[in-house]
Amino acid sequence: MLTPAKETLEDKRHKPDWGLTLGEKLKRSFHRGPKPKHRRQSFVDAEASAPLLARPSTHGSHRNATNPTPTTYTDVFTSQTIINLISYTFLALHSVAYDQVLPVFLNYPPQIPDETNTRLPFKFSGGFGLSSDKIGTIYTCYGIACGIVQFFLFPVLCARFGVLNCFQAASTSNLLQVLIPN
Repeated sequence: MLTPAKETLEDKRHKPDWGLTLGEKLKRSFHRGPKPKHRRQSFVDAEASAPLLARPSTHGSHRNATNPTPTTYTDVFTSQTIINLISYTFLALHSVAYDQVLPVFLNYPPQIPDETNTRLPFKFSGGFGLSSDKIGTIYTCYGIACGIVQFFLFPVLCARFGVLNCFQAASTSNLLQVLIPN
């Protein structure tokens, strides 16, 4: 029998979360074979079960509950917060630019590169001249492949190496692709 997963929201802590329970059932139905002997603890194990807000301490500094100290921008925008925002901005920019430009590039007619239509830093000119049905097939295959990677490969890599190491490896490989010419 499945036990409901732990809820992180204080108001719903003692109520079962059926979405998490269903997710556990689905995960168990796909997982076959022996469990790995050496497993790195996932962020789900500790962080997801931790409360979102720290409990007020009974000792130390006592704040007046009716007149709390206002949060300042320096409290919110710490160096770690700024690094996270910048990283997410570049990830989102890369994702949106790729998703929006690729179909145009695939549909644009091919051209023979010469001095009039090719300028550095780009060493290509024109597109592939594909029809919309072929572009749709490419995006369908891309979506299926991304789903397989996201649901089956990425969780294994994150459990083995950690989320931060996976992010750093992906960011480094993307940076190297940009900096090192072909």
